[in-house]
Amino acid sequence: MKKTTISFIIVCSFLILFILALAGCENKSNRSTENQPTETKKEAVEPTIIETDWADYFDGINGAAVIYEPTKNSYQIYNQKLALTQRSPCSTFKIISSLIALENGIIDPDHSTRTWSGEIF
Repeated sequence: MKKTTISFIIVCSFLILFILALAGCENKSNRSTENQPTETKKEAVEPTIIETDWADYFDGINGAAVIYEPTKNSYQIYNQKLALTQRSPCSTFKIISSLIALENGIIDPDHSTRTWSGEIF
């Protein structure tokens, strides 16, 4: 075969693939919805919120706690006003990140300790 024939076949093949790719990207919202089963939408059920008094566990400390029970779709909340206050997680993520790193062997506990300088911030 001549080089021009091979080039022509390659160009035509790419053109056909390109057209097929575009055909697969058609706007599906324009399709007719006739003869398609209608889906039943489940209404979102609001979770039950139970305010609890766990003051004895907090022993005078100003704090909040939220426990979610997925089987009952309910929240038990202590100090709801404080629990709904949005704050940055700050150093609490350091604990989780450190545990994940230790568990996956990313950090070696024998070579990852840092001594505290004694500086009070």
